[in-house]
Amino acid sequence: MARDYLRRKGDFCAVIASDALAGSSGLSWYLDGSDGSTVCRDIDGYDIAVRGLDLVWWRRMPRGAAPDNRGHAPDAVEIFTARNMRASLLGIFLTDFDGIWVDHPKFLQRADNKLVQLRVASAAGFRVPRTLLSQDPIHIRQFAEGLDGRLVVKCVSGMLGVPALTGEVTQQQLECDGPLQACPAIYQELIPGRRHLRVHCFGDEVHAALIQSDLLDWRHPLDADIEPFPLSRTIRDRLLGILAELGLQMGIFDLKLTDDEEPVWLELNPQGQFLFVEAMGGGDLMTPFVCFLQSLVERRQSL
Repeated sequence: MARDYLRRKGDFCAVIASDALAGSSGLSWYLDGSDGSTVCRDIDGYDIAVRGLDLVWWRRMPRGAAPDNRGHAPDAVEIFTARNMRASLLGIFLTDFDGIWVDHPKFLQRADNKLVQLRVASAAGFRVPRTLLSQDPIHIRQFAEGLDGRLVVKCVSGMLGVPALTGEVTQQQLECDGPLQACPAIYQELIPGRRHLRVHCFGDEVHAALIQSDLLDWRHPLDADIEPFPLSRTIRDRLLGILAELGLQMGIFDLKLTDDEEPVWLELNPQGQFLFVEAMGGGDLMTPFVCFLQSLVERRQSL
């Protein structure tokens, strides 16, 4: 959709889908640039010269091969192929692309880590839920007791194609060591309420939407009331400060409002989705996003 919007404005825009490149002849890179140009094939079948691009929106590079729509788990060859595709694309852009990153992979990697986010948000002045990362059953149970058993669990790192919902922890789940020891997870105090904020930051443009849902995790199923929300100057400046601290130019934030209107930090999605918010009544988001990209390119071209 962003591509179509930009093209209607007269801008060149191409989409390179990493999952569509496997099994094709869509990548070429030369150590000696005089041997030929570095190209990546876009979804329309055209070879795009990487060095000629002004800006790249570096979004949703897969961490590995994901299950398909039928739930088929990838085999070793598919995982091997996906990892090599990721490494190849990353190497191509790190070596031959000299335009603007939105955002640079080295900053995205740090910003995507939930533990880093929690520390940065706390330092920025947000109320952050009491949090434990652990796979030690003793520590987890002690932490739960300190919260009177009202806590949630979330994954540290998700996987594309596999929904990982935030869920409330039950006493029964705490009784068995095996699942608790399987891998580290994030345990947090449960923040009550049904009012969530989804805040979209595109450069200095900040657009917030109020999401009202009785579900703890409103994303699945996505059945919620959404409308634009006026964000205070203080919260706006804190969020922009977090982006600056993390080296980002855009980010999608999730907060939760308490009964006394205090926003509680949940997490940052450095390259989160936003069109569903617009479609469900959260206001025009595509226009400010595209204007944000265009302003970056115009600034680069004017230098």
